[in-house]
Amino acid sequence: MAKTATATFDNVGNPDPVTAPVSCRRITVRQDASVASPVAYIVHAPASGDPGFHKYPAESTVFEALPGAFIQAGDVVGYIETTSGSATFELICE
Repeated sequence: MAKTATATFDNVGNPDPVTAPVSCRRITVRQDASVASPVAYIVHAPASGDPGFHKYPAESTVFEALPGAFIQAGDVVGYIETTSGSATFELICE
């Protein structure tokens, strides 16, 4: 069964970590669909200093464990910063 959580990311300071709330194989990150004005965002992985890639507001990002492995609760799988302001994202752990 999937576990869901929310996290807020912004464009202030360094990119914010995407932290696994539970152990799982995959984490899908997407913006809260109920937000009237979603924003584009930048994903950095696996480290915050790695070159980022831009995602459109409606795009989701998937972080996946290596074959046979699990992402452990508390693991930082990547980093996100918005292109403006802040936004709430849903984390879906499967």
